[in-house]
Amino acid sequence: MQKPATKPASQPASNAIETAIEGAALAPIGPRETRDLAILCRKAWDKLGRPGLVEGGTIAAAFDAWRHRQILQCCERVGLRQCRLEDYNYIKAHMHRILGATRQADHAQERAQSERRRQAIARLREEYRLATHIASPVAYVHAIARVKFKTTYIETDLTANQLWQLIFSLRNANTRKSRANKTP
Repeated sequence: MQKPATKPASQPASNAIETAIEGAALAPIGPRETRDLAILCRKAWDKLGRPGLVEGGTIAAAFDAWRHRQILQCCERVGLRQCRLEDYNYIKAHMHRILGATRQADHAQERAQSERRRQAIARLREEYRLATHIASPVAYVHAIARVKFKTTYIETDLTANQLWQLIFSLRNANTRKSRANKTP
């Protein structure tokens, strides 16, 4: 059996941008993700021949014990209920490796490692929609990126921290303009 996909240790957030990034990653996984992981875990357990199942023991107890050991090994959490969004793709990659689905495992591992950037890009797109007091929020953000980061390829060239800087710049500019419109 291959070594499980483990996630790097989390560092405490040191500024507002890192705190915003951490906030999304530290949210608990939802019921849909929990269900999907439980199903994937069960398939992996079945493929391994139901380890831990002894005569007279219940299938549920053996499976739960095995699943808890795998999740503890993968992301240092006791069970699915304690997992966070940042753990989801690491667990998924681990279970796909057990199943022998290396392509899906590699894809899940890649998603896990790029999760913060993907969340920042999604948040930036939402901020574009919310920036109603700026004539062209996309052009505004591209201008900032061109000056500050020397690129206009926002979704490919920038790190999660740089994307969050753009998000906060857009949000602050929109707030300033909305306040300016309210004053008589």
